[in-house]
Amino acid sequence: MSSKLTKLLFVAALIWAGPAMAQRYADVHPRYDHGYETAPQGALYLGGYSRDSDEGQIIIDFYSRQDRSLTNDGIRFGAIPFARRSLDTGEGAPAVLAWADGRTCGALNGVLMEYSRLVAPTFQVPFLYHAPPAGSQALGGPPMRVHPIDSSVWGLARQPDGAPSVLTFTGSDGLIDRWTAFAEAQLGECWGAEEPPVT
Repeated sequence: MSSKLTKLLFVAALIWAGPAMAQRYADVHPRYDHGYETAPQGALYLGGYSRDSDEGQIIIDFYSRQDRSLTNDGIRFGAIPFARRSLDTGEGAPAVLAWADGRTCGALNGVLMEYSRLVAPTFQVPFLYHAPPAGSQALGGPPMRVHPIDSSVWGLARQPDGAPSVLTFTGSDGLIDRWTAFAEAQLGECWGAEEPPVT
């Protein structure tokens, strides 16, 4: 199977699996579910991130719309990214603050490129100095340190075997926090009051 056909089938599988995934993961990925359920007309939901602020939690959702004018073979079409900025104060649904349009904001493309390069953290377990007793249900070892939640990133992802999934990861420092700070700085000049129009 050609690489182009493989990529096309994978994108089609993600689009087909999107509604089922959103419904199936609503309990464990509420931000993904909200971004998917409130997607603007004709938009494909990609994922997003959140950061704590003095006013509440800032939420950025990434979307794209197919642009039928961007094609070189009349079959595959390009996509225009756009983003929605909301504020969650804990009182009702998040309030939409602004929009960023990939047609006029080149920084959005760079942010999404870095978003696609994020590497999921690995699961950590306590170091076992000796084998646990027979029939033990606990791993033992010191408790893991708990940090306050500061930043989260979520979206459609691929498992190592290529199967689609939804992924959410959260942290208060390290790569997750650095990437959300980078995205906030890059998109700072991109926000406007109007939702990008359907083309």
